[in-house]
Amino acid sequence: MRSCVNILLLIFFVNALPAWAEPEEINKKGCRDCHRFSLKEKQLNKGPDLFYSGDKFHKNWLRKFLQSPALIHEMNFSSGLDFLEGKSEKKQLHIALTKGEAERIVSFLVKLRLPTLEAGKVTEESLSKGERARVKILFERNLGCISCHRALNLVGKVR
Repeated sequence: MRSCVNILLLIFFVNALPAWAEPEEINKKGCRDCHRFSLKEKQLNKGPDLFYSGDKFHKNWLRKFLQSPALIHEMNFSSGLDFLEGKSEKKQLHIALTKGEAERIVSFLVKLRLPTLEAGKVTEESLSKGERARVKILFERNLGCISCHRALNLVGKVR
């Protein structure tokens, strides 16, 4: 009986392994040159960290982005004080992937999650006027999100 259970468990794990395995495109396309897939990897400051992409991105958006990349952050990155001399690196567009490549990578990325993140904190309810003001202050001043992400100002123009 015990050996029967062990065989069934082995078959299950062998069949489930490809779903959790990293797709070969990650290395072939040089994804690790810009992105981290684990918190233990050295921070690169070139592209966003992807070790929590299952918590960060919507699957459909990610699939579309990988097939037809667009510039998201209009910022430059500088690894030193060379930005004072105007020598900062310009952002490059992400490489475009085929539909199959994008599907395999997205299937892998959406499984990468932070175990400590509390799920269900975001609701569909609209924020009150006071809550919107607090979020705006956090976004623009306290957390500095505005340095990379675009937002609308009070008159509805992108800043």
